[in-house]
Amino acid sequence: MGLDMYLYGNQFIGANFDHREVKAKCDIWIGKRQLAIDTSKLSEMVFHLAYWRKASHIHNWFVVNCQSGKDDCGKYYVSAEQLEELSGLCQAILDKKEANGQWRKLAEELMPVQGFFFGTGELDDWYFHNLQETIDQFKTIPVDGTYDFYYQSSW
Repeated sequence: MGLDMYLYGNQFIGANFDHREVKAKCDIWIGKRQLAIDTSKLSEMVFHLAYWRKASHIHNWFVVNCQSGKDDCGKYYVSAEQLEELSGLCQAILDKKEANGQWRKLAEELMPVQGFFFGTGELDDWYFHNLQETIDQFKTIPVDGTYDFYYQSSW
């Protein structure tokens, strides 16, 4: 058990609306079985964009900033601006650490850990690994309106 965290990107397709003029061909196989997909009814596609494991400080940021404080494993909308803000906070803490600045105070204020069940509960190497991992994962995510973003946790 523990904390698994996911960021999804939903992309509207709207093939069921003639004016969208969507042309699609989709062949999906699961093992040896091909799925029967009627692309004319394709409404949206969901992409898995980021994953974390037991990164309680990242999870807490989503709970506070995107979930109105509710920590209930629900699926919550996240704006592109919020993703950019989170990435910036991660970078700011890493920059303070590299500069031997007051990183601990900044980390505890902006992205506190949430205890042992959701990770180590310490500002340790794993904490900083997850900050860098967040930055790295977000580098490949377009924030140009391609996706509607959603965060969901599982514990």
